[in-house]
Amino acid sequence: MDQLPTCSLKFNSDENCRNGLNGGGSLIRDMRGKLTMAYSLVLGAGTSDWAKAASLLYGITW
Repeated sequence: MDQLPTCSLKFNSDENCRNGLNGGGSLIRDMRGKLTMAYSLVLGAGTSDWAKAASLLYGITW
């Protein structure tokens, strides 16, 4: 039987863009679904694709 990886995380990320101003956030859970970290960010001007990428990058570098 295959064993689960001992260190894996799942990111659920979303962004919001209104009038050219962006925000983003994510939930990070471990392999059992336990919440590891949650965050929201004010990102300023940019596109919604940029906001999504910036939010994910923040979580990955964390």
